[in-house]
Amino acid sequence: LESHLKDEGEKATAYVVETGKKAGVIVEPVIIDGKTPADGIVDFAKENDTNLIVMGTLGVTGLSHILLGSVAENVVRHAKRPVLVIP
Repeated sequence: LESHLKDEGEKATAYVVETGKKAGVIVEPVIIDGKTPADGIVDFAKENDTNLIVMGTLGVTGLSHILLGSVAENVVRHAKRPVLVIP
Protein backbone atom coordinates (compact mmCIF):
# COMPACT_ATOMS: atom_id res chain seq x y z
CA LEU A 1 0.00 0.00 0.00
CA GLU A 2 2.79 2.44 0.92
CA SER A 3 4.56 1.80 -2.39
CA HIS A 4 1.32 2.36 -4.31
CA LEU A 5 0.65 5.65 -2.50
CA LYS A 6 4.20 6.84 -3.16
CA ASP A 7 3.82 6.02 -6.87
CA GLU A 8 0.52 7.91 -7.00
CA GLY A 9 2.10 10.89 -5.23
CA GLU A 10 4.97 10.95 -7.71
CA LYS A 11 2.55 10.81 -10.66
CA ALA A 12 0.46 13.64 -9.21
CA THR A 13 3.46 15.88 -8.55
CA ALA A 14 4.90 15.17 -12.02
CA TYR A 15 1.58 16.25 -13.53
CA VAL A 16 1.63 19.50 -11.54
CA VAL A 17 5.25 20.19 -12.53
CA GLU A 18 4.43 19.68 -16.21
CA THR A 19 1.29 21.83 -16.00
CA GLY A 20 3.30 24.57 -14.30
CA LYS A 21 5.99 24.40 -16.99
CA LYS A 22 3.38 24.92 -19.71
CA ALA A 23 2.08 27.99 -17.83
CA GLY A 24 5.56 29.37 -17.19
CA VAL A 25 5.40 28.69 -13.46
CA ILE A 26 8.25 27.05 -11.57
CA VAL A 27 6.98 24.19 -9.43
CA GLU A 28 9.12 22.44 -6.83
CA PRO A 29 7.48 19.09 -6.01
CA VAL A 30 7.63 17.84 -2.43
CA ILE A 31 6.30 14.59 -0.99
CA ILE A 32 6.08 14.55 2.80
CA ASP A 33 6.29 11.21 4.64
CA GLY A 34 5.62 10.33 8.24
CA LYS A 35 2.85 12.77 9.16
CA THR A 36 -0.84 13.08 8.53
CA PRO A 37 -1.37 14.98 5.26
CA ALA A 38 -2.81 18.10 6.93
CA ASP A 39 -0.05 18.26 9.56
CA GLY A 40 2.60 17.74 6.91
CA ILE A 41 1.23 20.55 4.75
CA VAL A 42 0.86 22.98 7.67
CA ASP A 43 4.33 22.21 9.03
CA PHE A 44 5.96 22.48 5.59
CA ALA A 45 4.31 25.85 4.96
CA LYS A 46 5.51 27.16 8.32
CA GLU A 47 9.06 25.81 8.02
CA ASN A 48 9.45 27.20 4.48
CA ASP A 49 7.77 30.57 5.09
CA THR A 50 5.17 29.84 2.41
CA ASN A 51 3.04 32.81 1.33
CA LEU A 52 0.04 30.81 0.11
CA ILE A 53 -1.10 27.19 0.31
CA VAL A 54 -3.01 26.10 -2.79
CA MET A 55 -4.76 22.75 -2.70
CA GLY A 56 -7.56 20.83 -4.30
CA THR A 57 -10.38 18.95 -2.65
CA LEU A 58 -12.05 15.70 -3.63
CA GLY A 59 -15.41 17.01 -2.51
CA VAL A 60 -16.25 14.15 -0.15
CA THR A 61 -19.54 14.81 1.62
CA GLY A 62 -21.89 13.10 4.04
CA LEU A 63 -20.87 10.33 6.42
CA SER A 64 -17.47 9.76 4.76
CA HIS A 65 -16.57 13.40 5.37
CA ILE A 66 -17.63 13.21 9.03
CA LEU A 67 -15.75 9.96 9.68
CA LEU A 68 -12.58 10.69 7.74
CA GLY A 69 -12.41 14.47 7.96
CA SER A 70 -11.08 16.63 5.19
CA VAL A 71 -7.42 17.38 4.61
CA ALA A 72 -8.28 20.73 3.06
CA GLU A 73 -10.57 21.61 5.95
CA ASN A 74 -7.91 20.72 8.51
CA VAL A 75 -5.29 22.76 6.67
CA VAL A 76 -7.63 25.77 6.52
CA ARG A 77 -8.32 25.47 10.25
CA HIS A 78 -4.71 25.05 11.38
CA ALA A 79 -2.51 26.90 8.89
CA LYS A 80 -1.18 30.30 9.85
CA ARG A 81 -0.93 31.07 6.13
CA PRO A 82 -3.67 31.89 3.59
CA VAL A 83 -5.14 28.75 1.97
CA LEU A 84 -6.79 28.67 -1.47
CA VAL A 85 -8.93 25.55 -1.90
CA ILE A 86 -9.96 24.60 -5.44
CA PRO A 87 -12.68 22.00 -5.96
